[in-house]
Amino acid sequence: MRHVRRLAPARFRTIVEEQLAALPDEFARRLDNVVVHVEEEPSDEDLAALGLRRGDELLGLYHGTPQGARDGEVAPLPDRIVVYRRPTLRRARNRHEVRQIVFETLLHEIGHHFGLEEEQLPF
Repeated sequence: MRHVRRLAPARFRTIVEEQLAALPDEFARRLDNVVVHVEEEPSDEDLAALGLRRGDELLGLYHGTPQGARDGEVAPLPDRIVVYRRPTLRRARNRHEVRQIVFETLLHEIGHHFGLEEEQLPF
């Protein structure tokens, strides 16, 4: 299996932005106080918090308080969705798959923002 390993960080960020713009309107307009970041790899702390270890493939992560659990006030700092570049590139065989994985990762993490649990998410 051939992987897409040489996709430049700037091009990957552009793909994330394109996929974020491609989200269905009903999701995009409900994103409240959320910032999307790209990082190379998950930290050891983030992996440990999820019961994972270095080498486990984590494609994205939601940091924040789900909408349904908020007390009505907007947090002073935005929630964050992180998309991890290297794990995505290790999984994808071509740029089309990179786009697909990024889109599904965004939907998955946005689902957490909306308060869905892991078993309720389609991806």
